Amino acid sequence: MTQQSVVIREAHSGDLQELLGMGRAFWAAGGFIDDGMPWKDDTFLQRCEWLIKDENGILLVAEEGGMLHGSIAGVVQPMLFNEDLSELRELWWWVNPDSRGLTGMRLMNHFRILAGMRGCLAMVVSTSKANNEEKLGRVYERMGFHRIHSDYLMEVSQCQGR
Repeated sequence: MTQQSVVIREAHSGDLQELLGMGRAFWAAGGFIDDGMPWKDDTFLQRCEWLIKDENGILLVAEEGGMLHGSIAGVVQPMLFNEDLSELRELWWWVNPDSRGLTGMRLMNHFRILAGMRGCLAMVVSTSKANNEEKLGRVYERMGFHRIHSDYLMEVSQCQGR
């Protein structure tokens, strides 16, 4: 794969099956199933369709030779404490392992450009325990992000009656 031949573009409905494969890989690599969050193909495909069609959704793909090598998705939403300002909140950023490096950086750069074009004041991205949080955090910091919080997950079905 040569970076010059990789095209970053907005996803369309013809990309759904390849996005499904990437989504499954992202979910498996993230350890979400082990955390009690099972995967559902139809839910993921519905979300992708929404991201493609809705003015507040962003879904970009990296394509070369008719094949997808990565994707990034997010939602433009009002900021929590000031509805006059908006942010782009990343939902996922996935690049197939054999395509990582500049392809991922190009996806994130296009994502940032679209955030600006949509009037966002900020972008919020995340890490997970499965993607080497510290290493990815350093990548984000080199790109100009700064850490604002950490998330923790608890399966609430385990807390019934407590």
